Amino acid sequence: MKLVELREEFTENILIFGYTTNCGTCKFAEKMLDIVVESVSNIKVVKINLSMSNEIVNHYEIKSSPVFILLKHGKIFDIFYAAHSVMNIYEKISALLSS
Repeated sequence: MKLVELREEFTENILIFGYTTNCGTCKFAEKMLDIVVESVSNIKVVKINLSMSNEIVNHYEIKSSPVFILLKHGKIFDIFYAAHSVMNIYEKISALLSS
């Protein structure tokens, strides 16, 4: 994904899920995210392999994986690294959608 696609003019709510392929925690977090996405509308989910996306890693100053980046109009709304539970992810997305 090119950074230009995430400009401020972009009107969709976006959740970027950053992972690495050999990360067991990432795989578990992705399964939780998939459950949440089934019950949430009005958000676009973009999954990015961080090992192949240095531009994204550097732009958002990503420190570890998995990472969840919530964007509203191309601007960072929230970044979180831990997926404590399905409910935790749901609450973070709900906060974005209700803002």
